[in-house]
Amino acid sequence: MGRRPLALLTQREAACRACGDLARDSEELFLQHPDAEIIMRFPGHAVPTGARIPAETGDDRTRFNAARDLKAYAGSAPVTRESSKSRRVRHHQVKNSRSAATGRHWAFAALTARCPRPPPQPSTGRRRPLLRGPPPPVQPHARSAPPEPDLPSEI
Repeated sequence: MGRRPLALLTQREAACRACGDLARDSEELFLQHPDAEIIMRFPGHAVPTGARIPAETGDDRTRFNAARDLKAYAGSAPVTRESSKSRRVRHHQVKNSRSAATGRHWAFAALTARCPRPPPQPSTGRRRPLLRGPPPPVQPHARSAPPEPDLPSEI
């Protein structure tokens, strides 16, 4: 192997080691958080996803007075613009992307936890018979055939 591929492999190994160390340290810190037990009860929130919530919103519990304030911060609350004659409800374009991604992950996990897939049907051990031979001929539709010409009848 050449020097450049070896150098790239060495850099990759160092980056993977650093990533593992960061994940281990963030897990330890998240489990020390006072709200870690509550956050871990949400469907779909394990340590990496659950640690993202306090990291994005901060430790100050009085920062958001109501749930709608947190929804607006994450970008999942609709924006309503009203005037005297019209009312428009639009999707929020400016948002915290990492919080919005966590919300989507949480919603998908909650849906799949409440609606599990049906259990697989027991196998009978038989397979569908294979179709062998040429396919059956296609029958033309009665209206698609051209009309037959009128032939003079001989008397």
